Amino acid sequence: MMENTAPDKATAAPPTVVKVFGVLITAYNALGLCCSPAIVLLFQIPEFAKEFPEGYEKFVFIVVLVSLALVIYGAVAGIGLLMNKSWARFHAVLSAILNISYTVLYIAADIALFGYQWRLEQEGGAIGAAMEGFTYLTLFGFYGLTIFFLSRPNVKEHFGR
Repeated sequence: MMENTAPDKATAAPPTVVKVFGVLITAYNALGLCCSPAIVLLFQIPEFAKEFPEGYEKFVFIVVLVSLALVIYGAVAGIGLLMNKSWARFHAVLSAILNISYTVLYIAADIALFGYQWRLEQEGGAIGAAMEGFTYLTLFGFYGLTIFFLSRPNVKEHFGR
């Protein structure tokens, strides 16, 4: 009688990249879960709020609400990767795609509604604006790497896709 030597998908260890991105995605979203509400609270400090254009507080409030939904979704996907759940790869990739789209829309809306000159006139000016741009590039890189590595054939095969 022949024995089945193929590993059972439910008990097979996931590729290392799944564990790495599971940790990174979960940590990133946990940080977002902590920091997003703090941004709204900062606008309650008059000295902080006066540095921003009129109406920016409402814009940030809306941005934080949407961000929280994305952060919770991403955290669930990251935890799912760590728990080796069959649905987790799809949702981690979808979360990265949604975050790329959301970030592009956020940047476009921010510039369209409030312009960019006020950022350059703040303390830190061009250096602060450059750091903000670098942050966005880093995020796009992270999301892109998430999509790339979680779409590799061995990862897709592990998750049965």
